[in-house]
Amino acid sequence: MKLSTAPGTAKNAIAVVSVGGGGDASSRTPWHGWCFVKTPGTAACSKTRLAALCMLVVFVVGFVMLRPQILHGIAWRGSCVDRVSVADYVDAPNRMHFRGTSRRLPGCIIVGVRKCGTRAMLNFLKVHPKVQAASGEVHFFDNDDKYNLGLDWYRKHMPFSFPGQITLEKSPAYFITDGVPERIYSMNNQTKIIVLVRDPTTRAISDYTQIMANKFARNKSVKLFETLAINEYGEVNTSYKAIRIGLYYRHLERRSSPENRYASSMETTLSETLSRS
Repeated sequence: MKLSTAPGTAKNAIAVVSVGGGGDASSRTPWHGWCFVKTPGTAACSKTRLAALCMLVVFVVGFVMLRPQILHGIAWRGSCVDRVSVADYVDAPNRMHFRGTSRRLPGCIIVGVRKCGTRAMLNFLKVHPKVQAASGEVHFFDNDDKYNLGLDWYRKHMPFSFPGQITLEKSPAYFITDGVPERIYSMNNQTKIIVLVRDPTTRAISDYTQIMANKFARNKSVKLFETLAINEYGEVNTSYKAIRIGLYYRHLERRSSPENRYASSMETTLSETLSRS
């Protein structure tokens, strides 16, 4: 970019901003760039360009400020796509949502198991237009402090959804925490439960790797996996959490009771899965 002045008196000087290219400004047309200085015979053109630039700036600023209100959304209702007008938008804290939507308690929960692909499963299910998933792990049923805040608090952490859509939540710690099945059942005895399992050995190694990476990031020392997984007697150290989580049958035993549909159905499903592996 170069600012040049054409020959002439100071009163009638021509100021031209040239963009790109080389050469002397006197060898180029005066309007190779934008001209913002009043010059003989070119005042009208300069004003026109300046007005156009101002209108463009006003349009861009207005669009950015009013974007949430002027854009039309596309809402999934069943398998149909409906065009939603500006009037269908409703303000909500920190996000927009469509009129007719509300926060609902989850109809389906991924309860575990940690390092068995729960995040991948959540992302796959979110692709379906009838599924709305919570953005993070809420840990409502395995945390007494959060649970004591009540279902209204839990509902506020769920996404907005249309009637007919399924609200989904994922917290892998639910599988290994006592009392969670009863709490979920008391919220809604029709809640669907998803449990993913994996070979216990590879699951434990994956768990250890993640913990090790987090400790490295904080400059903390890390023990070898063999040191943690094998006790002094040469046996599997079932007190090591990465190993303990993979003892699926132990977590199911604590939940087995005639009235506990959550545990009994999960036990049947896991037994069938493990028998085929």
